[in-house]
Amino acid sequence: MSSIAVVIYSYKGKTLKDVVSNINENSSKEHVINIYILDQSPLIKNEYYNEISNVSYKHKFWDYPYGQPFYRFETARNTEEEHILILSDNILLSKNWDLELIKEYKTNSVISGQGVPTITNNNFYLYNNPSHRDTFGLSNFVDKDFIFLSRELFNNTNYPTFLKYNGESEYLSLYWFTRGIEIYSCPSNFYNKSGKNSIDHVYVPYSKDHNYNEVINIIKDQTSKFADLGSKNTVSSFLSYHNINSETLFTLPYQTNDVEYDCYNNPFDRLDGRKFIGHLHYIY
Repeated sequence: MSSIAVVIYSYKGKTLKDVVSNINENSSKEHVINIYILDQSPLIKNEYYNEISNVSYKHKFWDYPYGQPFYRFETARNTEEEHILILSDNILLSKNWDLELIKEYKTNSVISGQGVPTITNNNFYLYNNPSHRDTFGLSNFVDKDFIFLSRELFNNTNYPTFLKYNGESEYLSLYWFTRGIEIYSCPSNFYNKSGKNSIDHVYVPYSKDHNYNEVINIIKDQTSKFADLGSKNTVSSFLSYHNINSETLFTLPYQTNDVEYDCYNNPFDRLDGRKFIGHLHYIY
């Protein structure tokens, strides 16, 4: 019997409850599954999730400006299971998903996304439009919606907490590829995505493109201060593998970064709305 920590960062996710139910209902019950949720939303839902025995729930205020990679890393590093599945809050898994992942997992590898990756770009962003495949297979590209790996590999990965959303897939793809770590994808019917990621279409309190230009610099000429690449494979080999022409990819022409601001260590933020109120009246 193996153990899997399912790590979910949710930003105002409307399908989070369905995703948690789906994880438990479609598991084989042959492995230990624990679900760790970091929920960034206006509502605190701990009473609901605390009733589910294998769920650990943490709430963050909706306006904290740290971003998805930071919260994923913060949550995953405090788990103890043998494997980690980093999942978006709108992914619905197929029956016996845990059996298939454990069976197909190879030592020191990653399983991410589904189908055969086909990478395109619009001058600034890379897009993965996967074609159909019925089996697990080598892809060498990460899909941030679904990342499965061993705890040991996660602990040895420099997770890109310098990003806040865009660039997570590209950075991890390059990070693992250049270290000779094989990235596999799931069959095309392994999971379904329920709508768009909420971060893509609602207001978020941080720049989704924070430090994204650093990722483009890594792809184009490896000049970024965040370039932490391995020596087993080159970036050129990665671009060739995916038929990506770096000459058609450019940095964003506008300021993308947030002002650095630490909510955790700023005492002013601990006062909340009471700093504007002289007297409080309670109704019991």
